[in-house]
Amino acid sequence: MLKIRDEHMQAFQAQTRTQFEERGVRHLRTHLPEQTAPFSDKDLRTRIQTGGVRARTYGFRSERQIMSFVDTSFLIGPDFDHDRRYPWAQEILLNRAIPANRRAGTLLGNAARASGYRAPQAAVPAKEM
Repeated sequence: MLKIRDEHMQAFQAQTRTQFEERGVRHLRTHLPEQTAPFSDKDLRTRIQTGGVRARTYGFRSERQIMSFVDTSFLIGPDFDHDRRYPWAQEILLNRAIPANRRAGTLLGNAARASGYRAPQAAVPAKEM
């Protein structure tokens, strides 16, 4: 029988975290270029790590849920979940009667509206003549 040792499991987990952070940095650079321009990739990875820990306290587990939390932190502030200017954020985060995916989407949607966020325009290919 195959047995995975603790050190192997830790290595797999570390690799998985690193890959998630790399995907997260690409996501932030693509979808929030203005908001993330002042930050190095290392800063973004740190923000993803700390945001992930905080997001989990609200029951967010999936990559999408965690990145919604992190995105929100770039749209309306790193401590948005305790910011008195955004009482709706706490209400959404603490309402466990609503599934986590829906709470994450609602949180991000409200943050986008509150910040006046406009998604970057995708390059439109020129029409052939």
